[in-house]
Amino acid sequence: MTKPLSQILREQQALIKEQQQQNIQLEKEVAKVQALNEALLDEHKELFQKEQDCQKYQKQLEKDINTLQNQLQNQQGQNQNNDERNLRILWQNTALQIAQWKVYCQGHLDLP
Repeated sequence: MTKPLSQILREQQALIKEQQQQNIQLEKEVAKVQALNEALLDEHKELFQKEQDCQKYQKQLEKDINTLQNQLQNQQGQNQNNDERNLRILWQNTALQIAQWKVYCQGHLDLP
């Protein structure tokens, strides 16, 4: 049994229409994926910049701590009577700077 050409044509047109609808749906999905990809790239850039800022801030804190330790060592050499006071000031400053760093970076780094 052979199908008439008109039926074959209708079937082919139906298949083409179905394929076109699938293509439209796929194009919509591709557009969504591209939008999500762009959003993820933007978020990655932000997080990368924040991480760099945190690392820069951490390096500055380390430098400040070293400066304080050097100042303490110099002061100890000059005046032994102020040892406890200097040590207390050093640890207070160090604790304050570490707390500030944690507050600044807690959302960007995995800190306890």
